[in-house]
Amino acid sequence: MDDLRCKLLECKECEGVWGTFVGGWFHGFYRMTRFGLGRFQFEYSTVDDDYTLADGTVIPAGTKCVGMHIPSSGISLTDDVRYDSYKRAFDFFESEKYGDKLIIKCGSWLLYPKHREFLPPHLNILKFMNDFDIIAEGEKEGFSNDWRVFGRYSDLPYAELPEDTALRRAYKKHLLETGKAGDGFGYILFDGEKIINKR
Repeated sequence: MDDLRCKLLECKECEGVWGTFVGGWFHGFYRMTRFGLGRFQFEYSTVDDDYTLADGTVIPAGTKCVGMHIPSSGISLTDDVRYDSYKRAFDFFESEKYGDKLIIKCGSWLLYPKHREFLPPHLNILKFMNDFDIIAEGEKEGFSNDWRVFGRYSDLPYAELPEDTALRRAYKKHLLETGKAGDGFGYILFDGEKIINKR
């Protein structure tokens, strides 16, 4: 239910009205295939392509896993918050486990590998990224997720973007210098207490 609040506030921030601009998103909750468990949301999914673990084990495409989403709840991605959510998913998705572990997959602008080059080192986004074995990335001209960082200001020229947070300052500088942004895709293998596939 909290996602209704998140989408409501996103719409007000970006469009200036109360509502939603992503109506098709909610079906996963109403059909009981997507669940908010702590800070993150998780849904039934499968491994996209054969995925090789750090020890050389290959998890074949089609293996059960859970997809993860990061709602704009305003809650910082601290270690305690992230691991609380992973543990809740581990307990909840018993039938989706790979043996005694849970595979979590995520594709997001938050996993853009170049964040390590231009974001301030204290930002929790970098800690979140480090939870993942990022196996794919994309980059292109512009920033299609600019509304997630700049909200109502996302249509402004880069030079006029606000600099009132560390994230906004870093992204504005990066966009002015490169004109590019991107995303990443990766996996977490979680044993109920810790991530075990970090390379």
